[in-house]
Amino acid sequence: MINDRSERASVVTKGASSVSESGAVVTRVNLIRPSERIGMPDHELSKSSWNVASYSEWLDAWDKEVATIDPLVTERFFLMTGLLLPIWKSLDEARTRVFRLKTDDGEVLLGRRIEPQDMTTVAETLGLSQIKLNGKEIYGLVADKHKSYELNGGMSIRRSYVMGEYRIEVAGTLSEGLIEQLKSCGCFTEIISWRKRVFVPTEEDKAISIIDQVTEFLT
Repeated sequence: MINDRSERASVVTKGASSVSESGAVVTRVNLIRPSERIGMPDHELSKSSWNVASYSEWLDAWDKEVATIDPLVTERFFLMTGLLLPIWKSLDEARTRVFRLKTDDGEVLLGRRIEPQDMTTVAETLGLSQIKLNGKEIYGLVADKHKSYELNGGMSIRRSYVMGEYRIEVAGTLSEGLIEQLKSCGCFTEIISWRKRVFVPTEEDKAISIIDQVTEFLT
């Protein structure tokens, strides 16, 4: 498949089904891309910008993306170490695997890995300072994992289904002055049901840059 918006390619495979809150079985798919794997429900794929492409079109798009990927990938994550049993239930129950890591200077660490997008919740549960994510991490949290990222003043960056498509929205109570600030960062507005709403362009590189600017003054 090729994404009509980003012009990027992926291989789609059947994923593990999940169960909704109502008890219904939700079939899922995996989108395998050159540098990542994204999971989503079947019905969301059908509403997305991903469409079946010919093999030659797909191969061309795939090779173009591969050519732009840095062979050295830097990834940020957190490792909870030390006495974990008292806070075990405060951590993600879906990821209970314990890792043993060794740093470049020889320090050995043993603990549970926490993804950046989950650290905000963990920090809040443990009474720690909020962990600030960068634009790329927030984009992955919102666009790929379909979660919201909380900002100051009760606002958030979230994924919204608008006018038949999924968008990235800066949601909350927004004054005209704040809207102008967001527009200066690269956001755009639309009047929907007589209300002005603010969106971030969905093109990945542009979205990441804009999100970095937005969170600079809203977190």
